[in-house]
Amino acid sequence: MSATPDEFRAAIVAAILSEHRCDAVYLDRVAVTEIVRGKTLWDGDVFVLGLIGHARAARCYAWMDPASGGEVRVVAILHENHIDSPRNAIRDWLVREFKRRALETMNPPAPDIG
Repeated sequence: MSATPDEFRAAIVAAILSEHRCDAVYLDRVAVTEIVRGKTLWDGDVFVLGLIGHARAARCYAWMDPASGGEVRVVAILHENHIDSPRNAIRDWLVREFKRRALETMNPPAPDIG
């Protein structure tokens, strides 16, 4: 059973409260598709939220991470510096995910030999 849009919004607002220690208000939902060299790296909705009481940002962009191995993970990127749109938030996240995965491949965890 999939979550309703209201359930998605509630999960995202709760994650922002937990991660960024501020309240959030839903403003918009924007469809973003990011294609690089003919490969679709992202095709989904990005929620735009207004932040209440955050020290550095008045809004953020958030979405559900589809590659979490069954677990639903909310990604929330603050609107600051070069991250000024849902598309740029996705691009920034994709770059960070690529780097994180590359580092994991270069430095796999040591086996547990108990």
